[in-house]
Amino acid sequence: MNGYGILINTKDSKFGLYEIPEGFDFRDIYDLIGVHYFEIAHPIQGTDLYIDEEGLINGSVDEIGVFQLKDADGEILGQTMYAGNGLLLKSVWGDEGAESNGFTKEEAMRIYNSLIVRMGSPYEIAILGI
Repeated sequence: MNGYGILINTKDSKFGLYEIPEGFDFRDIYDLIGVHYFEIAHPIQGTDLYIDEEGLINGSVDEIGVFQLKDADGEILGQTMYAGNGLLLKSVWGDEGAESNGFTKEEAMRIYNSLIVRMGSPYEIAILGI
């Protein structure tokens, strides 16, 4: 895997491009987003969003925070909110089916510039609409 991803860090309330280092594979995602188990969501066609599988059910969501993705028009992409950190990658079809890969820098910048990422607690996102 190579190229660029978009890394969402709820703890620091930041998101930006992440250059994927040589030799990076799915096992590195656990440490990068700080989880024991991840799941893959598909908020945008042709993308894979790696997120905390247990974040919304294990009671840690107030500590790790949540995020919501919106397009430039303010439409919610994917589910209402995702818990913890996330890594957005390109979904491509390979010899063994779908697999994740990095975006080109141009693709990553286009997506990054078109996203609105809202971060905070579940209360702030769902109730207050922050």
